[in-house]
Amino acid sequence: LLGLLASLDPSLADSMDDADISRLLAALTRALDPDGEGFVAVLTWATLEERGTIGFYAERQRSDNDWKRLNDDMLPGLIDAPMGAEYLLFDPEAGQLPEYLYRLIEVEAWGTQIQHGPWLLRLKR
Repeated sequence: LLGLLASLDPSLADSMDDADISRLLAALTRALDPDGEGFVAVLTWATLEERGTIGFYAERQRSDNDWKRLNDDMLPGLIDAPMGAEYLLFDPEAGQLPEYLYRLIEVEAWGTQIQHGPWLLRLKR
């Protein structure tokens, strides 16, 4: 739980090293659902292989050609993963809309960036 909290709010996680599980769960709930509406968008994707992939950024469309980056820190890839990997990223700022457009930006070791998507994510309620 502490590791997941650290990926969402590192400073809060640093202050909770000795917290019990109920405090960790409460902090994680606040980090994942800051508006308290009870919904959190979760993006999942898998790669078949990764040759030179340093990592990924995920973005959500706010309006035409206006994208908001979800992760300030790059989600690290497996730079040489012949079998690929599975990824999971939370979007706690997704609101009450039933669907959103997301895209991935793959960053490669040689400096190129590849855009994947966009994909439509429908929230399950």
